[in-house]
Amino acid sequence: MDGEVVERVSRSVGIRTNNEAEYLALLTALRKAVSMKAEDVELISDSELLVKQIRGEYRVRSPRLKRLHGEAVKLSSRIPRLRITHVDRWENREADKLAKKAAGYAKDS
Repeated sequence: MDGEVVERVSRSVGIRTNNEAEYLALLTALRKAVSMKAEDVELISDSELLVKQIRGEYRVRSPRLKRLHGEAVKLSSRIPRLRITHVDRWENREADKLAKKAAGYAKDS
């Protein structure tokens, strides 16, 4: 599955901050990778805050994000080679489409 997108997911996460939604998306990806026993994973995000917090470059100050961050770090430790890369939003159009689709679900609820 070298360089292959494994799954595309779009779902409502209820009323959350953008940062919480980013972390929930990360957790979904990490859980999938762990369940597949993936050994080499590259995650791409347009959330600079999330990427830098996961890399340890920024502290996690928000109490609401600390729990999500802790879970992400724990899952990350189960993947031998994990890279997380920041890209500009315009370089991440597919993820943006999925996020807008999920926001539409939330409005319909």
